[in-house]
Amino acid sequence: MKARMNPMALLGQIGLLIGVAFIAMIFGLVATTANPMIVVLTIGVVGGIFLIALPKISITLLFSVGLVSGVLVSMIGPLSGKLPWAMALLGMSLLLPAFLMMFNKRERKVPWFIWLALIFMLYAVGSSLLNWNGFAEFVGGFKRYFQVYGLLLALAFLPLTKKDISLWQKVLLGVAVLQLPFALYELIVLVPQRGGLELNSFVTDVVAGTFGANMEGGSPNVVMVVFLLIIFSFIFSRWRNGLIDTKWMLGLGFILLLPLGLGETKIAVVMVPMAWFILIRHDAMKSPVKYFPVLAAGGLVTLMLLYVYVELIMHSTISEVVEGTISYNFADAGYGESFLNRTTVLSFWYNQQSLSDPLAMFFGNGIGSSFLGQISGHIGLMFPGYGINLTTLSTLLWDLGLIGAVMYISIFLCAWLLANKLYRATTDKKTKADLLAIQAGISMFLLLIDYSQDMVNLIGLEIIYSAILGYLAYLYKQHHQQLKASNSVAVTE
Repeated sequence: MKARMNPMALLGQIGLLIGVAFIAMIFGLVATTANPMIVVLTIGVVGGIFLIALPKISITLLFSVGLVSGVLVSMIGPLSGKLPWAMALLGMSLLLPAFLMMFNKRERKVPWFIWLALIFMLYAVGSSLLNWNGFAEFVGGFKRYFQVYGLLLALAFLPLTKKDISLWQKVLLGVAVLQLPFALYELIVLVPQRGGLELNSFVTDVVAGTFGANMEGGSPNVVMVVFLLIIFSFIFSRWRNGLIDTKWMLGLGFILLLPLGLGETKIAVVMVPMAWFILIRHDAMKSPVKYFPVLAAGGLVTLMLLYVYVELIMHSTISEVVEGTISYNFADAGYGESFLNRTTVLSFWYNQQSLSDPLAMFFGNGIGSSFLGQISGHIGLMFPGYGINLTTLSTLLWDLGLIGAVMYISIFLCAWLLANKLYRATTDKKTKADLLAIQAGISMFLLLIDYSQDMVNLIGLEIIYSAILGYLAYLYKQHHQQLKASNSVAVTE
C-alpha cells in the first residue's frame, strides 16, 4: 500500500517550486537591464529574505564584514557608497526574528536594559512621528540610530549556543588583529600623502585601521581605539583568571595595543587607565599593596602613550597640549571647524530652549533633526557651521530631548549594574573575567556619549556596543538557566 504524502508537505513543495521559478524570472528580467546597481540591489533584497530565516549567518556577516566595511569601501570602487547601507539593512533585518522570538516564553528571560533599549527605540519613533519633518529626515535618522539594533536584540532574544558565541568571539579577535597591519599601512603610506607629521599631528587621524581612512579628515580612529581596548580587556581579564597563557597575553597585547600609538587619539590617554582600573579594581581594593605593581603597569602604559602623542607625533609639550585640550573642550574655542565645542554645544542647546515650547526641551525635535550632512535635518540646517550634533549627548538632546537622552544613558548604566550583580552572583572564572571586560567596555561607551557623535552615527561603533551589550544579555540568560537547572536537581534530590 502506497503511503500518502502529507498535504501540507505537498503544498510546501509546490510553493517552493513556484518561488524558485518566480525568483528565476525576476533575475532574468534584472539581467536584461545590464545595470550593475539594479542587479546588486536585487541580489541584496532576495538574499536578505533568506538571511532573515538564518539570523546567525547575518550576525556573523555583521561582525566579519561590518567591522571592516570602512576599508572595503575604499577597495570596491563605484559600489562603495552602498556597502554601509547593505550592512544597515542586514542589521535591521535581524529585528524581525528578534521580535518573533519575544513572543516565545522560553526566551523572554532577558535583562531589563534590553527592554529599556526597545522602549527607547519605540520612544524615538513616536517622538519623530509627533515632530514629523519629512520621510527622508526620519529614514536617515532611524538608519543612523538603529541600523544594527537588530543585532543587539537578536543576541538578547535568539536561542544561542556556546558554539555560536565562541565563533563570534574568534571572528572579533581576528578583526582586532587585522587593525595592526592596516594601521601601519595608513601611517607609512597615507599619512605622508596628507602632508606628513611635519604639517601637523591631525594628519594621523587617518590611522583608523579597518574602520575607514578618510583622506579629507574625520576618520573614525576613536572607534579603532575603543574596539582594540575592549578586545584587550577580555584578553587581559581572562589571563588574570588563569584562562590564557602569559605568552599569548603578551603577544596579543602587543598586537592590540601598538596601533594606539600609531596615531593621535588623545582620548586613549583617559581610556587606558580607566579600563585598567576597572579590570583590577576588586582585587586592588582588597589588597592595594599587593596589586600596586599592576596599577603601576597601567600608569606606565599611559605615560608611554602620552609621550608618543606629545613628543613623537605632536612635537609639543605637555603644558601646551593640556592648554589646547582645555581650550577646545571646556573653554570658548570651537572644535575643529565648528563654532561650538564639547562643552559649549550643551550650553548652546540649553540657551535655545524656551518655556514657550517645553515639548522640544523634553521630547526633542525627532531623530535626524540635528544632523548636518547627507539628508540634513531641519534643526541642523538652522545652525550651519555650529556643530550642534558634535557629541552623542548634544545629538540626543536636540533629537529626543531630555527624556530621550536620560533613557539612552540609562541603558548603559543599567547594563553596568547588571554586570556588577552577575559578577557577585557567579562563581565561574570565565564569566567573571568577561563581566569585568564588559564593564570596561561600557565605561568607554559612557565616556564617548559626551565625546563624539559616533554612538548614534557610525555603524562600526554601533556593532561594537551591540555585541558587548548582547553578550551581557547572553551571560544573564545563561546564569538563570544554570540556576534553574541547579534548583531542579535540588528538588529531585
